[in-house]
Amino acid sequence: MVEARITETETGFRAVLTDGTKIVAATIPKLAWALFDYGIRADTAHCGDWREGEQAMTAGSAIALKVELRRLNSTKGPAL
Repeated sequence: MVEARITETETGFRAVLTDGTKIVAATIPKLAWALFDYGIRADTAHCGDWREGEQAMTAGSAIALKVELRRLNSTKGPAL
C-alpha cells in the first residue's frame, strides 16, 4: 500500500509517496485529485505533525485535503 507524506510550501503543496513519487500542486483540489489518481486515500495521506519536528500542513489545509480525498473516494471523481 502506497502512502503519502504531505507538506505545505510557499507556493502550494508537496507530497512524497512511499514509492518515491513526488507530487507538487498549487491547490488542495489539484493535490487531492493527483493523490487519488495514485491510490492515496484519506487514511494513507499523512500531513505531518509539527510537535514531532515535521514540516506540517496547517490544520485547515490538512482538514480540507482529507475531506476532498473522502469526497473523491465516495464519488469516484472530481467535482464538476
